[in-house]
Amino acid sequence: MFLSLMRDHRPSKSSPAPSRWYYESGMKKEELANRVARSRRLSPSKAADLVDRIVADLIRELRKGRSVDLPGLGTLHPARSAPAPLPKGHTAGKKS
Repeated sequence: MFLSLMRDHRPSKSSPAPSRWYYESGMKKEELANRVARSRRLSPSKAADLVDRIVADLIRELRKGRSVDLPGLGTLHPARSAPAPLPKGHTAGKKS
């Protein structure tokens, strides 16, 4: 679904290069949706829906244990399980 969504919304000649988006820090979902709306000439609500659908697809794939490759950005990998917490009063490397 992610790839089909991106194919449906091709960049216009005046849109900024996608790589510019990747290097900005602290971008919130609303800001990303606004940029998508401007660059693809979509309504803000359609752009927000597009961003929501893309994020949902990414999360779904990661939850299935699959990595997601984002060209120009990198690869997202599923989170590894965190080690079980130690019982209260115990410390790592020490026997009580």
